[in-house]
This record gives sequence, structure tokens and C-alpha cells, in this order.
Amino acid sequence: MSQADETWRDVGDRFTSLGHRFRDHYREVEASSDISDEEVADALRSFGDAIDRVFTSLGNALRDPDVRDDAKETAETLLSALGATFQQIGDEVRHTVRRRKETEETEAAAESQQDSDESDQPTTGNV
Repeated sequence: MSQADETWRDVGDRFTSLGHRFRDHYREVEASSDISDEEVADALRSFGDAIDRVFTSLGNALRDPDVRDDAKETAETLLSALGATFQQIGDEVRHTVRRRKETEETEAAAESQQDSDESDQPTTGNV
């Protein structure tokens, strides 16, 4: 299994664990609550109505040409910013790789020169 697969599995496990914790806390509150099922149903209905109003408002806004144009411009600006960011990251990676390669080449040349210098030295020994 790849590192990415393991990381995503860990993310899933953590969300599952977090969900269980939320569920457990909800059950504790529910057990100690004196709110009736009818009150819960009314609250859920009110919540549903509020969500319906929110989405109706969003739908109306998206049908408005000015809002659509603003949303399009905002999305284009976001994409442009992301593109510039990734371009900058790419440039920095290329620069780092190029610098590392130049350093390695310089070190290799220095080692080669040192080896050459050492082989040019006369040897002193008994003949």
C-alpha cells in the first residue's frame, strides 16, 4: 500500500472516530434532555424550512446575471491566483534542482581534480 493510501486510510479512520465521539456526546445529551419528540420534530421542521430559504435565495442569486458575472470573475481570479502559485512553486523547484545539480557537478569536478593532483604526485618508495 502506498504512503498516500495509508494517509487517506488514516484520515478516514480519524473521521470515523470523530463521528463516534459526536454520536456519543449527542446520546448523552439526548438521554438527559426533557425535550419531547414533538419539540424535536418542530425544531427539525424549522431548520428544514430555513435551509430551504437559504437554497432558494442561492438559486435566485445564481439566476441574477450580475451575481453570475461576479461569481465567474471571482472563479477566474481564484484560478489565476492558483495558477500563479503553482507556477511559482514550479520555478522554485526547478531553481532548487538546478542549484543542487550545479553543486553536485562542482563537487564532482573538485574530487576529480583532487584525484588527478594526487596521481600526479611522485611516489617515494624503495626501488
